[in-house]
Amino acid sequence: MFYHAHSTASIFEQLDTSQTGLSNKSAAERLERYGPNTLPESERRSFYTILFDQFKSPIIYVLLIAALVSFIIKEFTDAYFILGVLLINAMIGTYQEYNAAQKADTLKQIVKTYANVVREGTTRRITSRNLTLGDLVVLESGSQIPADLRLIDTDELFINESLLTGESIDVKKDAEFLSDDNELPVADRINMAYAGSFVSKGRGKGIVTAISLDTEIGKIAELLARTAQQKPPLVIRMERFSLNIAKVIGVIVIILMGLGVYYNMELTKLFFLVVALSVSAIPEGLPVAITVALSAASSAMSKRNVIVRELSSIEGLGSCTMIASDKTGTLTQNKLSVTAFITPEKVYGENDFSTDDILSCSILCNEVIINEESAELAFVGDQVDIALARYAIENNPKTLIEYKTSMLVNQLPYEPVNSCAVSVYQNYTSFI
Repeated sequence: MFYHAHSTASIFEQLDTSQTGLSNKSAAERLERYGPNTLPESERRSFYTILFDQFKSPIIYVLLIAALVSFIIKEFTDAYFILGVLLINAMIGTYQEYNAAQKADTLKQIVKTYANVVREGTTRRITSRNLTLGDLVVLESGSQIPADLRLIDTDELFINESLLTGESIDVKKDAEFLSDDNELPVADRINMAYAGSFVSKGRGKGIVTAISLDTEIGKIAELLARTAQQKPPLVIRMERFSLNIAKVIGVIVIILMGLGVYYNMELTKLFFLVVALSVSAIPEGLPVAITVALSAASSAMSKRNVIVRELSSIEGLGSCTMIASDKTGTLTQNKLSVTAFITPEKVYGENDFSTDDILSCSILCNEVIINEESAELAFVGDQVDIALARYAIENNPKTLIEYKTSMLVNQLPYEPVNSCAVSVYQNYTSFI
């Protein structure tokens, strides 16, 4: 469906929604019908799968063959030793990878993305996975677009779509734009906002037109899923090493067989001699040595709060020549709180607002949306706005009355480039 070529009125009709958003019942029904707004994740490996994967290595195959041959020639000591080494190697690797997988799964439950959505005329904050077709999403500076949206309202809205288009310059969006070209490139659809992009400036509203794999980013993810996974450098080196060992052993076997036949050795004795020498030439301690080294590295990285899901990834990371990360590389709860206000005249702390308008400004010159749910206040909006509003109400509950009774006429939202925000109210009366 080419939503960029349809008017907003047509979009409302097609998706059976309105300016007040979906009803809770309709949203629940659609969520059940269309599924959650998430990209499919790789299937979680079970304990036994991880254990079995420890034996998927060329050098392990060679050692298993050596153990089998040792049993055949009744060299039970060598056979049990090789199997013991392989078992220890598997146990160490399984413990490290299973433990890392558990931590990674726990981290996924903690790290969630949220969206401000209008349902039944009320703006609320929900997890992005609970968005569905027809939902009305509110956008502001710093927001991540949670799904593909047909914009219905824009106010100096600029979005960074470099993830999809590769263009680093922010795109100015226009909800009034309409195109007759159904095949218009994604980069030119200025009345659309796409999942995975970020709002760099301005405000806007949009109707969800696609979720999950139906989004533009979902289509890319689906294509990437079909791409064969590249082997880590360590696996490539181990395969090459195992092949070289096999070649060397093969050459030695041919030479020994030739000498044995030349000197008329008994074929049975010659066979056992060749097999015994071949088994002894295989470095059965190598897998354990590698696993122990990688495990030690994994433990060291764990102490620095880095989770490594597969041990071979450590060597892959060590092969990197450059790592690009964001400016902080930190993980936070995305919550802020106010401790004091600083002005050129003084520092305002708690219980220091008896004659000042700072608390009124904190809640009125603000884009926060306050809902009363279950006798508690629910705040929706930017975390700075939420922190200011919550602080104002906690220090003087009358500011909540001001928020409810004041009529907003116009507003200049806060933007870093302006370094200020302005709100204009009609017939404002202070209750403080």
